[in-house]
Amino acid sequence: MEVSLALRRLLGSCLCGAVKEAGLPRTHRGSGVWCLAENDEHEIVGTVYGVICPDTVGRCQPFMVIDNLVVQQAHRGRGIAKGLMVEMESLARASDCSLILLVSGAHRTEAHRLYERLDYSVPVRGFRKYLR
Repeated sequence: MEVSLALRRLLGSCLCGAVKEAGLPRTHRGSGVWCLAENDEHEIVGTVYGVICPDTVGRCQPFMVIDNLVVQQAHRGRGIAKGLMVEMESLARASDCSLILLVSGAHRTEAHRLYERLDYSVPVRGFRKYLR
């Protein structure tokens, strides 16, 4: 089964059903942008979510936060994650964002290699607090 980089943008859409069926993360209605990669049968094989945030310091340019970059295991190594990230970077540039932030678990070394190939740097320490 060939995967095309047919990317769809969904603004604030609820993907609970479609994403759950595809075995990808579930989300609720939000203010960000989902980008989806589909195969020829229109099944979702990859997702990424980005939120553009206002900034109140420096030049007051917005920035983007990226989360939930996921590609189904069977479709990895085909450039899908890169295509999704390139699409999000395009959206960030079009929104005059000054930077993109993303957080990745320390154990996700394969993902870290992808981010480094895409020129994301590592000298940042992130924290998260789960509320549920």
